[in-house]
Amino acid sequence: MDAQNISPRFPFGFGLSYTTFTYSTLIITPASTNPTSLTGLAYTVSFTVRNSGSVVGTEIPQLYLGFPSGSGEPKMVLRGFDEILDLQPGASKTVSMTLNLREISIWDVVQQKWVKPSGTFTVSVGASIKDIRSTGAF
Repeated sequence: MDAQNISPRFPFGFGLSYTTFTYSTLIITPASTNPTSLTGLAYTVSFTVRNSGSVVGTEIPQLYLGFPSGSGEPKMVLRGFDEILDLQPGASKTVSMTLNLREISIWDVVQQKWVKPSGTFTVSVGASIKDIRSTGAF
């Protein structure tokens, strides 16, 4: 939708809440060994979500991946989400999501296989694609 400059009225994850949340401490950790299959762990992404409001609330943090420029992929692709239920005011929770080799690869039609593009990937986390709270890269 971004490529056609279309803004959805209600992006995935849009919702109303009686409280607010802050995101912090984004850490992107590569796997300790190189993945040997497409489903092998490539990176772990962790961050903290804090209920900065005054009432109990639920948040659905989302992880978006931005491929290197020139890869032909959309600006951001949803790669994960989690549900934090009934987070008390002032309380925090560390969220951890993983990216496997397939999730950071694209299909090469010439080679007829999945290939990880070279360059810098962007990792963004937030409440929706239009409400990104923290960004990092690998």
